[in-house]
Amino acid sequence: MKILLFGGSGLLGKELQRALQAHTVLAPSHADVDITDEATVERAINETAAQYIINAAACINVDALECDPELAEYINAKGAGILARAAAKHNLPLLHISTNYVFAHSNLPYKEDAKRLPSNVYGLTKSQGEDLVRAALSKARQYIVRTSWLYSPVRSTYIDYAATMLAEGKVVEASTQIGNPTHAGELADAIVLHFIEGERQNGTYHLINTGEDATRYAIAREVARTLGVPEERVVSKEYSSSSLRPSVMLINTKLPPLPSWRESLRMYIETRYKKGS
Repeated sequence: MKILLFGGSGLLGKELQRALQAHTVLAPSHADVDITDEATVERAINETAAQYIINAAACINVDALECDPELAEYINAKGAGILARAAAKHNLPLLHISTNYVFAHSNLPYKEDAKRLPSNVYGLTKSQGEDLVRAALSKARQYIVRTSWLYSPVRSTYIDYAATMLAEGKVVEASTQIGNPTHAGELADAIVLHFIEGERQNGTYHLINTGEDATRYAIAREVARTLGVPEERVVSKEYSSSSLRPSVMLINTKLPPLPSWRESLRMYIETRYKKGS
């Protein structure tokens, strides 16, 4: 199958390219195809003879986007809408990646059909993008996949920061913000299994590593435990629920679950940081 992947240079995009090796993946850069330009998108679909579109492109810098909401809307909302309308025109399936930040701060997990109430520009524009995808493809094959706190060897994240600091004998400050740490490689494999090589009902899905108590503090302590260093090197710092990064936990009620976040995290740390130790 010929798959047109937008956002292929990102963390998830690179994992998707790995997971899709059995297919022909066309992953144009932003310089090659601007998803906010209808003519450019149309030309890309025609020239590649694409059979499936994946939109993993997004502006994700939460803090910076508060100062530049127009850029966020341009990519996260307008771009998503243009891709969705193009997919509808050519009768192509579209898989759109979204975020847990479409929801408000809560200590309880959100199901797929829960009311959205974003508390930052990033979440607001991703929510708008979801609406545009649903409107354009109401009668066509479309999937919206929300996820959270991705990590992968292809790019350093908070988990890598914690592992490096702890391995160097330093202290890590970690908040009690709640989320779903998710291995991007496992997410990519699940996307291919369920939505590319399999076929699901149109709709919104949550794909995250499972398990409760996934605060940044708990994550850092799990990293310490896996590395075999004192967990006391991880100290808790105050977290404000009014933060631009709310505590939001997703729950998957539609798909077979991914492994637990602790299991996936331990495997990641052991493979990436304990080789030869």
